[in-house]
Amino acid sequence: MKFTPILAALAFTLASSAASATVLTSRLHVDDSFVAYISTSADSAGTAFSSGNVWSEGVTGSVELLQGQDYYLHIVANNASAMAGVLGEFALVDSTHAFANGAQWLLTNTEDWTGNNTGFGDANIALGDYGFNGSEPWYYRDGTATDAKWIWPGANEWTDVAFLSTKITAFDIPSEVPEPGSLALLGLGLAGLVARQRRKQA
Repeated sequence: MKFTPILAALAFTLASSAASATVLTSRLHVDDSFVAYISTSADSAGTAFSSGNVWSEGVTGSVELLQGQDYYLHIVANNASAMAGVLGEFALVDSTHAFANGAQWLLTNTEDWTGNNTGFGDANIALGDYGFNGSEPWYYRDGTATDAKWIWPGANEWTDVAFLSTKITAFDIPSEVPEPGSLALLGLGLAGLVARQRRKQA
């Protein structure tokens, strides 16, 4: 009976080795305000996880992504006057997911993002490239990568709302990796064999 606490601890440890979550982190400058969302649909905003309304201040945010689930990172941006723009960088803490560029690091650019001025799910238009971090009229925004670009769907002087999106793809979990429940059963079986062997030797 002395083995019972060990068996219980082993079972708990193995059973709790369920699929972990990935953390998405973001840093955004948006002229003039924004809300960032995470969604499982390309056509709907989803859940807000970051927002800001002072374009000169870099706003950070984070949100958990479940293993095995694809997501869409959506940004709704609003402009009050003059030139509009979105500048940002994003990271994933582990390798269970990848951005549209196939990496765990993504910047705002015109290749890996899509967007329009009407809404998620509507037809996308060409994204305007308004220069790297450091370009006028925004100049250098400290804390954000210098190769991040200011982007906006269409003409940023004539449209006051933007809907931007990029996909985050989950990697397939290898089929040969046992599920947590199977691992727990295996661990209990091995512990039982050890306990039986000790009783025989006693």
